[in-house]
Amino acid sequence: MIIHAALIGARLAHFVAMLSLFGVACFPSHGIRGPAPDGFSAWRKSMLGGSAIAALSSGCAWFVLTAADMNGDAASALDPAILSTLVIDTDFGKLWILRMTGCVFLAVMALAPRARPRRDLAGPLFTGLSALVLASLAVTGHGAMPGGWIGELHATADAIHLLAAGVWIGALWALGWLVSRRPDCPQTAKALRRFSTVGQLAVGVLIVTGLANSAALVGEPSRLLTTTYGLLLLGKLAAFGAMVVLAGLNRFWLVPRMTLGSAGVVAMRLKHHVLAEQGLAMAVIGIVAGLGTLDPTAAAATFGR
Repeated sequence: MIIHAALIGARLAHFVAMLSLFGVACFPSHGIRGPAPDGFSAWRKSMLGGSAIAALSSGCAWFVLTAADMNGDAASALDPAILSTLVIDTDFGKLWILRMTGCVFLAVMALAPRARPRRDLAGPLFTGLSALVLASLAVTGHGAMPGGWIGELHATADAIHLLAAGVWIGALWALGWLVSRRPDCPQTAKALRRFSTVGQLAVGVLIVTGLANSAALVGEPSRLLTTTYGLLLLGKLAAFGAMVVLAGLNRFWLVPRMTLGSAGVVAMRLKHHVLAEQGLAMAVIGIVAGLGTLDPTAAAATFGR
């Protein structure tokens, strides 16, 4: 039980790190355009570097804990024979090697010293690689289940779901920094308006792909109330719904008031809303980390990959 809980924790940390990498990397494309507020570039560089290191370390923890969980023995996590078998003989191991290789490249790109520190750190190459690495998570869990074209469609929907989550949830850290550190900066108000618009599109994509994923995994609606997976999925939907409500309040109530002479008060409310969204996002990701280890059709929790 302890091993399984640790595995869920490692998955949670890895999901957060990967979503943050992609979300913060692509934030300028739909958030800040033009010169960034003072301090943002330095923060962004540190955030990307830290996220890349976190992705590597949590990915390694996920791998060894998977070996221990599959064998029900903590010693398996350090057994070279078991670990090599997991790498060579399983799709999970092969995909893990590719994802960790991508994370190494991302870490080197993020942490390498720059001759021109003001140059955009996360260019198309960095953003594209972080997107590929994030999307690869779609085929490490239930998205990898066999099923012909249905399985392929589910994996595709799951990958799109992850990328949409990165655009919205992963970028909340950048939005939180702007609202907390530069609430009165003109770029912050513009970034909020742009992010709100893109966030609406991301939410729409999350809803459509989420429904497709749920239908493929849960099947009969009655399983939402009769399986551990279904009950956790309902909890995820409740937390996601609360995030959507907060995002709607930001978009249609607070952001339009940023230019009405009370930017300081509005920024404080926005800060609290963004913090709440971040907390709810952690709850959603935590549930997702647990869902990936459960059998969607079982009445009681059964340990999966």
